Amino acid sequence: YIAAPTVATMKSLGSDAPKRAATNTCNLIAAPNTVCNPDSAGVGTTQAWNVGVTWGPTGVLNTMGWTGPTSGQGLNELGQAIGRAGIVYGFLVKRIVNEICPLGMLSPADVARIAAAANPNATPRGSDDVRTIVAMVASHKSCL
Repeated sequence: YIAAPTVATMKSLGSDAPKRAATNTCNLIAAPNTVCNPDSAGVGTTQAWNVGVTWGPTGVLNTMGWTGPTSGQGLNELGQAIGRAGIVYGFLVKRIVNEICPLGMLSPADVARIAAAANPNATPRGSDDVRTIVAMVASHKSCL
């Protein structure tokens, strides 16, 4: 805490009394779309995002198995796009295998096939339902 900060010494909102007060009284439960950080550009649905600019050339999109849009509007839409990347469904399949049949061994091809069956961005379109993964893992020959 800096009692009498100057612009050069303001390292946090705690050093600026009006901003500190605004941040302390911010209530995301009562007002979920409020921007609590007064210096923030905000997180409204009009805020554009584009992951293709940096994640494409660096190979992150390929590593994640990204099949959704690479640009859009709003943080919620970005979260949904990330959540439907192929790597997420692959990790979910592995987690379910460990829970349902910890001694079972699924090949990488089997994991990919089950993940694709649940991924709505896969071709053909998956179910986007965890029950699909549970049923396919439970009926896999290594789990019987």
